[in-house]
Amino acid sequence: MRPTVFGSPVIPGADGALSAFGSSTIGEVVTAWQVAPDADWVGWLGLGGEPAGKPVVVREPDGALSLFVRDTEDRIATASRPRDGAKWGEWKPLGGTVAEDPVVVVRPDGALALFAVSRDGKLVTTAQAGRDGDWTEWDDLGGDLAGRPAVALRPDGTASVFARNADGEIAVTEQGTAGAGWSPWQGLGGSMSADPAVTTLPDGTIALFAVGNDEQLYVMSHPGQGGQWTGLGGDVAGTPALALGREGRITALVRTEGGALRATEQQVAHAGWSAWSDLGGELAGDPIVVSRANGACTVFGVAEDGDMVVLEQDEPDGQWGSWRELVDSLKA
Repeated sequence: MRPTVFGSPVIPGADGALSAFGSSTIGEVVTAWQVAPDADWVGWLGLGGEPAGKPVVVREPDGALSLFVRDTEDRIATASRPRDGAKWGEWKPLGGTVAEDPVVVVRPDGALALFAVSRDGKLVTTAQAGRDGDWTEWDDLGGDLAGRPAVALRPDGTASVFARNADGEIAVTEQGTAGAGWSPWQGLGGSMSADPAVTTLPDGTIALFAVGNDEQLYVMSHPGQGGQWTGLGGDVAGTPALALGREGRITALVRTEGGALRATEQQVAHAGWSAWSDLGGELAGDPIVVSRANGACTVFGVAEDGDMVVLEQDEPDGQWGSWRELVDSLKA
């Protein structure tokens, strides 16, 4: 099973070719892309946007790409490109005032939904009124939050949003049915130093990950495990990148305080974890992982010198190559 990437700076197209997005040193959103799967990269092309954070992109059911960015006034703006179009449209404001970069998901009906944390620590959301529809007014879902949320979608269209609160505990709010209201925030425990990451397993269970103040990576199944976090060690920092592979097995990739990438993976679904593997690198921020057309993983990151760098597997579950520069320089 190929991992699904929501709201990532890197995304596969309908043909499997990848596109990457970043914020340039001159203050605009830029993109680089492959003309075919596993081909060389072309770029960077400036797209404007006045980003204050990192752009996020989603692929819609018809193959169009929609790009979102938090601008220099902490407002969300969006631009899109049709599947068969070579030109990006104009940036359009979505309003709102947010403190962190948004998370964007594609609902089963094809409509997009956006989540972010406001300046006063509340979870706020807006969504399209149906596929390609207008955006709704921003809805305040409460909370006393810090950082960027993580959103899990289930096959029935319901969503769960996880975020770190002001005390470092991970909390969750959920929908009981698709399109319905949201539950009160429920604390899940933990003392975490960074934002959570989630992936939805084939059976609908959500695997929730976060790095604790003790530099361990922790994992919890939701619902399940009696609300207990399991420590996986690691001596790591930041938010992990997650890949859901064959038979529902998860690979977690996390950077260390020094910027090197480390990885651990499940031997079988819902079971034990491997020893940590050191994959090198000197990353200035959290990694991103996507699946290529053949199912092998590719990891992207921004190096300490501002270059976007990439690390590839030779085949699914295979060996990792060496870090290399993607195209040019970006700011972290």
